[in-house]
Amino acid sequence: MSLKIASLNSNDGLPVEQIHNLDRDTKGRLWLATSSGLACYNGSEVKVYDSRNGIECVGLRIVKVLFNSEVWIGTDQGIEVLDPNGNKKTLNLGFEWKYGIAEYLEVLKDYLYVGTSNGLLKLKLVGESYQLIKTFDLGYVRQLEKLNDDQLLVVSGLKGLVHVDGESYKPFGTVPFEDNPILCVKKTIDNYILLGTERGLFVLDTIGNLVDGLKTNGFDSQLNKINSNGADWWMAFDKKLVHAVITENGLETKATYLIDSKVNDILIDDIHNVWLATNNSGLKKITCLRDALEYVDYGKEGSVYSIKRRNDDGYSFVLSGDGLASQVSYKPFVSNETTSDKIIEIPTIIWDSCIDPIDPNKVWFATQDGLYFTQNGKKPIKFKDPKNLISAPNRVLQVIDDEIWLGTIAGLFCIKDNIVKEVLNDKNQPFGYIYTFVFSENNELWIGTLGQGLWTMKDGEFLNHKEGPLQELGNTYCISFNSKGDAILLQDEKLILVDTSKNGHLIIKEYPMAGWSVTWLTDTTVGIGSNFGVIVVDVGLKEVIRRINLYLDKTDWQFTCSRSIYLHEDRYLMCALNTGLYVINLEEIDAFTRLPEISLDTVSWHNIDPTQKANTYIVPTGKWSVNVSVYCPWFVDENQLRFRFKLIGFDEEWSELADENSTKYNSLPPGNYELHAQVFTPLTGFSEIKTLMNFEVSSPWWFKGVGPVLDSGRTFYNKFFKSKITNKNLLERNLDLMAEIDNRKAIQLELTDNQAQLEDVLENYKHTEEALQRSNTDLRQLSSRLQNLIEDEKKSIAREVHDVLGQQLTSLKFDISWLNTKLKEKEPEYAEKAGSMIGLVDNTINTVRKIASELRPSVLDDLGLEAAIEWHAKAFEKLTDIKCDLQCGELSEKYSDDIKTAVFRIFQESTTNIIRHAKASVVRVRLFEDNNEIVLEVEDNGVGISDERKKNVTSLGLLGMKERVSILDGNFLIRKLPTQGTIVKIGIPFK
Repeated sequence: MSLKIASLNSNDGLPVEQIHNLDRDTKGRLWLATSSGLACYNGSEVKVYDSRNGIECVGLRIVKVLFNSEVWIGTDQGIEVLDPNGNKKTLNLGFEWKYGIAEYLEVLKDYLYVGTSNGLLKLKLVGESYQLIKTFDLGYVRQLEKLNDDQLLVVSGLKGLVHVDGESYKPFGTVPFEDNPILCVKKTIDNYILLGTERGLFVLDTIGNLVDGLKTNGFDSQLNKINSNGADWWMAFDKKLVHAVITENGLETKATYLIDSKVNDILIDDIHNVWLATNNSGLKKITCLRDALEYVDYGKEGSVYSIKRRNDDGYSFVLSGDGLASQVSYKPFVSNETTSDKIIEIPTIIWDSCIDPIDPNKVWFATQDGLYFTQNGKKPIKFKDPKNLISAPNRVLQVIDDEIWLGTIAGLFCIKDNIVKEVLNDKNQPFGYIYTFVFSENNELWIGTLGQGLWTMKDGEFLNHKEGPLQELGNTYCISFNSKGDAILLQDEKLILVDTSKNGHLIIKEYPMAGWSVTWLTDTTVGIGSNFGVIVVDVGLKEVIRRINLYLDKTDWQFTCSRSIYLHEDRYLMCALNTGLYVINLEEIDAFTRLPEISLDTVSWHNIDPTQKANTYIVPTGKWSVNVSVYCPWFVDENQLRFRFKLIGFDEEWSELADENSTKYNSLPPGNYELHAQVFTPLTGFSEIKTLMNFEVSSPWWFKGVGPVLDSGRTFYNKFFKSKITNKNLLERNLDLMAEIDNRKAIQLELTDNQAQLEDVLENYKHTEEALQRSNTDLRQLSSRLQNLIEDEKKSIAREVHDVLGQQLTSLKFDISWLNTKLKEKEPEYAEKAGSMIGLVDNTINTVRKIASELRPSVLDDLGLEAAIEWHAKAFEKLTDIKCDLQCGELSEKYSDDIKTAVFRIFQESTTNIIRHAKASVVRVRLFEDNNEIVLEVEDNGVGISDERKKNVTSLGLLGMKERVSILDGNFLIRKLPTQGTIVKIGIPFK
C-alpha cells in the first residue's frame, strides 16, 4: 500500500500536475516551479503566482530561494525575481537577454550563475543592475552543482560534465561519457560525486576518478535525478525511486517506490521528508516517518480480528480475519518478503484462534458461525458439542495447561479431551456475553463481559468487581497486565487501573473512547486500540500523551476487538484494523519529538488603514475588521493540523481547535491587544504559543475627557495670555473641539438608533423563540396526552375484549359442548358439526387473547416492567428463532405508568425493527438502573443501521421512540456498532 507516499495535485490547488523543480525557504515553505506558474505550499494551503501577479513567462524551469529570501525563477524566456510574499520585483539586467531558456540557477559568493539553453552565464549585482561578467560556451546546460564555494560542476549537452572555476572550464575527470550522456550530478556530504547517466549510476571522487570497491550493480538503467542525505542516496530511475545506502558490501537497496510519473527533481527537507517533483502527477512526498508505519499483506484484504503469536522465534503469527486465517512469518521493517500460509478459509468472521494444547498441528478457531478446528492444514471441521452447550457466535479462545477456554456471546466454556463444561458465576448462572478473558501469571482468570462487568476467578471462586470506577453491569472490552501485576482495562468509556490489591483507579474518561483493545507499552504507559487509532496514555500522569493515527483515513484506523493489538518485544506494535494489519515502530515514533511551528501568513485590515509603530499596529475606534491567517510547515501529516487563537485583552479562553487557519476580529473597544496562536497535532500535541501581532485601539484625545482639557486650557491661557489674538485662537480651537463633539454625538445617536433597532430585532427574536418553545411544549404535552389516551383506550379495549368477549366465547363453548354431549347418541351427524364448532370457538378465544395482549399486555400492569420485558423477549425469540439474551439488573420498580409504558413500547418497536431490517442472529437486551435512571439497551449483531435511515424523517418508528423518551426528559441513542449490528439505548429519569 502507498501509505508512505502523499500526493499534492491540482485538486489541492496546484496550477498543473507538471512540476520541474523544487526549493525550500528559511520559513519552511516549499516553492514549486511548474509549467504554468510558481506555486508555494506552506503546509496549510497552496498559493499560485502567475501572470496575474506580474510574472512575464509562466513556463518555469527552476526556482531558487536566495540567502536574502528573494525567490528567483528561471523560465522559458529568461529570469525573474519575486519577494518572499510572491510580489514581482523589478529586475534590472545590464545586458540584453538572448540566451533562451533559463534552466538552472546557482550562487557562488557574490556571483549568480545561470545555466541556459545557450551556455552558462556569470552575473554580478553592480549598483542597481545585474551585469554579465562572463559567458561559457557549453551549449544546453542541464544542471549546476556546487563543488565548493568557488567552483561548479556543470552538466552540459555540448561538453558533457565540466568543471568551472569562475574564469574557465575544463572536462571533469578521466571517464569518457561521449556514448553515455550524463543527465544529472550530485556531490554528497562524504565527497562522492554521483552521476546519473542513460546507463545508470557512476560514482566518482572529487578529482573525477571512478571510486574503486563501491559496487553499483543493479543501478544500471537510465538515472534522471539524484539527491543524498548522509549515507542515504535517493535515485529516480524514470518512474522508479530507489532509496539506497552505503554499506561495507557496497551500495544496497533499502526501499523501492513505484511512482506513477517520471521524477524531475528530488528535495530532502530538514526532517528527512523526500519530496518529488513529477512530470505529470504533481508533488509527491515520501514521509519522514516512513519507517514508523508498515502495512502487512497476509493474503487477504479487509479486517483482521486477532493476532496470536505462533512460535518462540518471535516472528510467526496466526492472523484471523474475514473468512481467512493464516500463519504469517514477518519481521517488521526488515524486508517486504512476508510469507503467508493459509490455515483455514470459511465464509464467516474468524474472531480468534489458538493452538491445541496437545497437538501443535491442530488449530482452533472461534468464529461467527461457531467453533472450528483444522489439523495438519486439512479441511476445517466444525466442532460437535455432544451436549449442545456452545452456541454461536464464538468470540475468544485461550489455552491454559491442557484445557481450551472459549468465550461466546452466551457464556464461558472449558474444553478438555473434547468434553465441554460450562463455567457459571457465583450465582450458578451463565456469564452472558464474554468479550474477553485473560489469565494472569498467578493463573487467576479475569473475565470481561458485555453487560455483567468484570469478574475474576481464583481457586474456583468468582468475584464481580464493583470497586471504585468499576460498574457491576459495565461493558468490559479488554484487559492487559504489566510486569508488576497491575491490570489495565477498558470499561465503557473509562480506562481503569486495577492494582494488585484489586483496587480500581480511574485513569482517564473520554467520550467517545471507542476503545476495543489495550496493551502495556511500558510499566507506566499503555496503548489503546480505538476507533480513532492508538491512544497512548501515561498511567501515572493520567493523561493522553499522543495519538497515533497517521496517513490513513479516520475510518481506516478502527481497531476490531480485544485481540487486535500486540506488542512485540522489539517495540513493534501490531494493529489489527478494519482495513488490515499494520505495524507501528514505537522507537521511531518515540524518537520523533519535532513540535509543529506556527508562522504568520497574512494580516488584512478592512475599512481602516492602520499606522504602525515598531511592531504594533495602531487603529482608532470605529467600524473596521482584521483577518489574520497563519500556516504551519509541519510536513509529517499536514491533514492532522488543527489551529486555535486567543486575543489577549479580549478573549478569556482559546478558540476551539479547528481546521481553519485564520481568525477575524471586528471593531474592538479601546485597549492594547496581543494575538496568540497555537497549532495541535495528535502525534506531538500543542506547539509553543506564537505571538502573531500587537495592536492598539485608540480613541480620539477628546474622548478621554473633554471637560478637564478645556478647564486646564482656560486656566492656562487666562493666567499667561490675555491678548485678543490668543483668545481668538483659543475660541477657534474651542469651536473645532465643539464640532468634533457634535460629530461624536451624531455618531453616538446613530449608534443608539442602531442599538435600539438591534434590541427590537433581538426582542422580536426572543418573543418568537418563546412562542416556539411554548408551541413545542404544547405539542409535547399534546403528544403525551394523546399517547396516554391511546394507551388508556388500548387498555380499556383489551380488558373489554379479554373479559367480556372472552367470557362470552367461553360460555358459548360450554353450551356447544353440552349440545355435543346430548347429540352424540341420537344425532351423531349434528354432534360432529358441534365438535368442529368447539374447535372454531377455541381458535377465536386464542385470537381474542392475542389481540388483547398486543393491545396491552396484562403482565405489564399486573407483574411490572421486568416481567413484561421478559415475556416479550421470550415471545420474540419463539416467533423469530433469533436468540434473545436478556440481562436485568436489580430494579426498584418505582416507575410511573408512563415510564413503564414508554420503555416497554420502545422495546417492542426495537424488536420489530430487528425483524424487519437487521438480519440478525442474536439480540442482547440489558435493563438496569443507573443514577436514578431506568436504562434499556437493545443490541443486535445484524447489518447495522445506515446513516440514511437514521436521518429519515419519515421513519415513524424511530420518531415515535425519540418522542416517547423526550416527553419524559430522557436520552435516546441509536447507532451502528463498529464491527456489526446496531444498539438502541434509552435512559429515563424516575426520581
